[in-house]
Amino acid sequence: MAEGPEPGARIGMDATVRRVRQTPFGTFGELVIADDVVAKTVELPWKDNHPGTSCVPAGRYWTVREYSPAFKRDLFELKGVPDRSECKIHPANVPHELKGCIALGEDYGTVGGEDGVVRSRAAVDLFMSLYASADGFWLTITDPVA
Repeated sequence: MAEGPEPGARIGMDATVRRVRQTPFGTFGELVIADDVVAKTVELPWKDNHPGTSCVPAGRYWTVREYSPAFKRDLFELKGVPDRSECKIHPANVPHELKGCIALGEDYGTVGGEDGVVRSRAAVDLFMSLYASADGFWLTITDPVA
């Protein structure tokens, strides 16, 4: 798999997932594009990068538009994640709904008694509209500053 843009790829704006809080149950952050917070994020907690149970390691990733049969829509997938695949940005509300991906929401909230994000589909729709003409973009993920 390519870990950077293919020749002729339409490249979107760089983005950052700026993690602000990590708990034993989840990792919470903000999706920042052009210095604007466009969504809140939720991921699994850090568990030594174990596939399906850990959040994505902090780093810089080429992120590619791909069709997801599970979601029946285009989503963006992070490429070059060490020892991982299928790390996507998609709708979900709470960490236990994820398998190593990043979920977007319009705000933080409690869903079924669990900390997470709310209005996830609307946040993903907005995010996808910002990259409507892009094949991919660079995503940087940062951990909270202690």
